[in-house]
Parts: sequence; structure tokens; C-alpha cells
Amino acid sequence: MIRNRLAAFDATGTVTDWNPSPNGLVWTIVVDNGTTYVGGSFSQIGGEARGRLASFDSNSALTDWNPSPNTSVRSMVSSEGILYIGGDFFN
Repeated sequence: MIRNRLAAFDATGTVTDWNPSPNGLVWTIVVDNGTTYVGGSFSQIGGEARGRLASFDSNSALTDWNPSPNTSVRSMVSSEGILYIGGDFFN
């Protein structure tokens, strides 16, 4: 299966059906409480407009979360329910 810039594999090493296909680079991924957060330099992911940040629920569906920093997100870490984000943005 072809995947563009983002993929998930099961425990056997087989690619899953998840295929959000971002239109730009993905620099960072964090999974917290069943939510998968991705950051990078994309403007579209999962078939919808998202500015450099997106999240997916435990069923791999894109959520409504859409903070849209103005430039690239390069790192993320989650701690005690707070997602910290670093990158080139200034808003």
C-alpha cells in the first residue's frame, strides 16, 4: 500500500488502512490518551484543510481540533494533559 508522508503499522509490521495523506512534511507525532497529534508543514490532511497541526481520534478519524499556527511545527510533547508545541511559528 502506498502512503504519503504518514503511515501506521500494526504489531506484525503490516501497514494499516489509516491513510491521512498530508500534502506537506510531517515532523512530529504524539499519541496521548488515544488521540494522535501530528505536526509539520502541511496545509491539508485527511482530506481537509489543517494548518500544520491535526489530530485523529482513537478510530483514526480527523478531529475538529485546528489551532493553525502560521508556519511549521517541528516538535511536540504531551505532559499532564497539556500538549507543548515547538516550531518556526510566531502566532
